This record gives sequence, structure tokens and C-alpha cells, in this order.
Amino acid sequence: MSIQSWEKEFYSDPKEAAKTIRSACIHSIRKFIGLLTENVKKHNLILLSNWYLVNSYDEISVPRFRAGYIDSCAFCQRHINTSLFAEGLEHPAVLKCYECEVKKVFEFGCLQRGSVFAKAFDHYDPLEIVQAAIKILKHYHYKVPEEYKRWEK
Repeated sequence: MSIQSWEKEFYSDPKEAAKTIRSACIHSIRKFIGLLTENVKKHNLILLSNWYLVNSYDEISVPRFRAGYIDSCAFCQRHINTSLFAEGLEHPAVLKCYECEVKKVFEFGCLQRGSVFAKAFDHYDPLEIVQAAIKILKHYHYKVPEEYKRWEK
């Protein structure tokens, strides 16, 4: 098992997933289920405290996957301000966070103190983000797919 096998099981292209609210939620649910300890171990990977997923400690300087970053987040990909992005500005200036479904459902953007995402990142708990993504899915009146119902709060 490897990072490639993990990606095949748990990770979809965030730009593709950003096309709809439903697909962004499913992307987040799958990705963070994949970051639960049992799934990281199943693929012989290491999840570092900075949310980098690597094959070994030798790869730390060049991580293959970063959870919770603009490039891996389907919600962020839904709200990139392409005109600013083209000018080479970095996150969060390139994002229209005020439009994000995370902010609309939870009243705080993912980077704001007190947000469910910030708290989950602070205490290193992917399950909290899975449950938050399920809440967003339900808020927009989508059914939770059967395979994810066991993760509901």
C-alpha cells in the first residue's frame, strides 16, 4: 500500500469535486475518512501534525498530500477568485471565503478561530471534519450516501 493506493480509495480531484456543493461535500467526507488513523495505517502512511500525509519521515520536506490546504479542498476550489489567483496572490486573498458553504452553515470560515474546521485541525481530529461535511450536505437537502451514514453524529 502507498500514497497512490490511498488516493485511489479516498481522494478525488478537488477542482472536479468543486463543481457542485454535493460533490464538494462527498470529496471532503471521503478525504477525511481516509485520514482516520485506521485508514492511514492500512495504507502504510504517516499523517504528520501539520496535516501532511507522507509515505515515510524521509519525505517530510516534499510531502505528496496536504490535507486542509487550498489545493486539496473542494470548498476552496469552489470559491477561488481567479482574477486574483492569476496575479499570483497567495491564500487567503485568492478566496472568496464569505461565499463558502462552510461559512454559510457554521457562521465561521474554516480559517477563523472558533470554526469547526479550525478546532478539528487544532486537535487533529479528521472525524470532526467528516461530520461537518455531512452537516453541510444535509443543510443543502442532499441525502447522505449509505456508505457514509455510520459517520453521522
